[in-house]
Amino acid sequence: MNPHGFVRTRSTYWTRDIGDIVEFIHLHLYTFQPSYRLHLGLRVLNNDRESVALNGPDFDSCRESLRQRKLTLHFNRLEPSIEKCAGELYTVFSDIGEPWFREYREYENLFSMESILDEDEKIGLKKAKMGNSDAALVMKSRSMLGIK
Repeated sequence: MNPHGFVRTRSTYWTRDIGDIVEFIHLHLYTFQPSYRLHLGLRVLNNDRESVALNGPDFDSCRESLRQRKLTLHFNRLEPSIEKCAGELYTVFSDIGEPWFREYREYENLFSMESILDEDEKIGLKKAKMGNSDAALVMKSRSMLGIK
């Protein structure tokens, strides 16, 4: 995900800081099979939510569409299998994830009725855009995502 500007900040999180919001990828390795689930999300930094909401696309729910493209996000211990899975993750992110993030970089989309942000997040973002961020909330949000 580095070519897209994401940095690994926790064992399962890659983040891209875009100012008042952090775009993130959460990569979950299943314990019952050698396979991944990929989540995308946005975190408004000026936000008092106690956890990181997985508020974007969940690629586990689109597995059928991925199978039609012969993308399984499965692997085994053999190097070619691991490389294939990594390539599939990159393809899924490039084709679906990056356009989704681009859509939510449009300010009006963050405040639309269809926005993934709840009302508290919208209020926090408006305050941040006006220069009224709560430094403690911003630090807490960054800490949750492992951003220094």
